[in-house]
Amino acid sequence: MYTKRTFILLLVGALFLLSSVACSVGGLLGGSGDVDLPDRQVEVSDQAAQEAKEIIARAKNGGSIRLTESQFTSFLVKEMEKAGEDLPLQDLTIWFEPGQVIVRAQVSGEDLPASGEMIMVGKLSVEDGKLQFSLDHASVNGVGVPKPVLGVFNTVLNEALAETDISKTRVKSISLEPAVIVIERE
Repeated sequence: MYTKRTFILLLVGALFLLSSVACSVGGLLGGSGDVDLPDRQVEVSDQAAQEAKEIIARAKNGGSIRLTESQFTSFLVKEMEKAGEDLPLQDLTIWFEPGQVIVRAQVSGEDLPASGEMIMVGKLSVEDGKLQFSLDHASVNGVGVPKPVLGVFNTVLNEALAETDISKTRVKSISLEPAVIVIERE
């Protein structure tokens, strides 16, 4: 069973894999990894992270979870900081748009073949009461990541999602609105 720390480390490991592959095969890929990012700022703060913790705790045994981009991003940033590892991920921003999640971060580290901006775009859905993530696009420094690597990342992330607190009760629905995610649980 994954802990929050393990989930975060799996996420960062998958991000590391994406950045490594994108940087090493950049010359072999056609097209660019350009994505239009939302122009709104997502503030990361201790207060927003604490609000997210309280919302998640109140919905522990079911009910609705409604988080803003600031709360969700702040919660993840603070959890990564608590993991205490030297993570190759900084300046994380997560945006919610109707039907999709957009993630931007700076990746850097001694073991990475290159550093720079990583962008991921995907969809969240519910299958058999569990959250599922489908990554549609990923790029590092504008270089797109190949589809087979996206499939590997989806598998790792969905295995980790299946073990999170949110998945301990059945999820009825998920909706992505501009700047807000709403998860309805049974």
